Amino acid sequence: MFGALSYIGYVVYEQKGFNEAFAKAWEAIFYNHLYLVPLVLLMVLNWMLEGVKWKSLLKPIKKVSLLKAVTAVISGISLSFITVGGLGDYLGRALFIEKKHLKSLIGITLAGGIYQNLITYTAGGAGLILFLEFQLGEVFQVLWFLLFGLFAVLVYFVFHIHYLLKIKFLRQFISTLASYNTKDKFFIFLLSFCRYVIILIQYFLILQALQVQIGILDFFTGISLMLLLKSAIPRFSFLSDLGIREFSALLFFTKVGLAPAIIISSTLLLWVLNILIPAVGGLYFILGKK
Repeated sequence: MFGALSYIGYVVYEQKGFNEAFAKAWEAIFYNHLYLVPLVLLMVLNWMLEGVKWKSLLKPIKKVSLLKAVTAVISGISLSFITVGGLGDYLGRALFIEKKHLKSLIGITLAGGIYQNLITYTAGGAGLILFLEFQLGEVFQVLWFLLFGLFAVLVYFVFHIHYLLKIKFLRQFISTLASYNTKDKFFIFLLSFCRYVIILIQYFLILQALQVQIGILDFFTGISLMLLLKSAIPRFSFLSDLGIREFSALLFFTKVGLAPAIIISSTLLLWVLNILIPAVGGLYFILGKK
């Protein structure tokens, strides 16, 4: 975290006229306020889908309403502000589950993470290959075959988890996945993919509001690597990874010509929409619990 914030500070300090450019970026966002409507709607849809996903993950141990599932998800976002790693997410969701199910909740939370990370790391791998091709001017066909081959293998084992359960070391982490049938797994996988696509659309709309012209491949490369690095870096969760997202975006989007003020303002808005606003809303539900 210290290294990431130091890097951001260095970039800001070295960039002449950063304050003016940063202020103009926010002026552009509010001037093109019509973009805020779909951005807010996508934020709501994002966490609704996560609620549906959490409801589906809980299916083997307990049936819950969609409203209760979304409430648990938003409460997890709130507690993530003051806890390390993903602990707050677990604690927030645990508030709405009976004590007898708390041990099972650990495995269910891990299972949900496996599906989401499978999407994040695969897309990030594709972004990394595109980035290498952009930097070196070569096409790495072997890496593409390796990436899609690895993705196919991982998907196969996720859907045929009984093979991996024979490995004692892995059993404690993935045994919960055996509780879901093929239809459940496909549905959870699809929801994870849709949530990833929503983030892509949100960031693209933000750049459009900022009147930034960027190619689709450059855009995908930057956003996928940003999300990959944010997921891969060990999290201490200072204000839900505030700083890590900006650090990741600066590393890659500056390579395709985006100004630091644009990068930081756009990622901050993404954080406000997807983390800060839901977290503030989640406080209402947390304060209502004993």
